[in-house]
Amino acid sequence: MKFNYLKDKVALVSGSSMGIGKAIAFELANQGAKIVLNGRDPEKLNRVKSEFLEFGFDTIAIQADIRYPDKCRQLIETAMVEFGRLDILINNAGMSSRGSIEDMADTNLTILSETNYTGAAHLSKYAIPYLK
Repeated sequence: MKFNYLKDKVALVSGSSMGIGKAIAFELANQGAKIVLNGRDPEKLNRVKSEFLEFGFDTIAIQADIRYPDKCRQLIETAMVEFGRLDILINNAGMSSRGSIEDMADTNLTILSETNYTGAAHLSKYAIPYLK
C-alpha cells in the first residue's frame, strides 16, 4: 500500500543497491518520497532502479563510492540537479570484514574506516547546506 506522508520530499540513501539500504529506500518511496539510490556496483544499482520504477516510484540512481570525498560531493550535487532539493539523508553504506582484526590486512582497516566513518562524514558535510 502506497502512502503520501513524504510527498515531494527527496531522500538520498547511500548503499541502497541491496540489503537494508534498499529496504529503507523502498519504504521511503512507498511513503511518497523521491529517491536517490546510491551504490558502487552499477549493475546492482540499475537493477534496483528498474524495480523501483516498476512500482511507479520517482527514482534516480547514482553510482559513487563514498570513500572518496569528491564522489560524495558529486553525489549530492547530482541529486540537487535532478530534484532541486534534498530533505532526507540516510547514511547506510558500510563495509565489513571477516576474520580477526589481528589477521586483517592494513588495507582492509583503511577501507573500513574510509567507508564507515569518513564516507558518511563527507556525505553529511556536503548535504548539510541543502538539508538546513
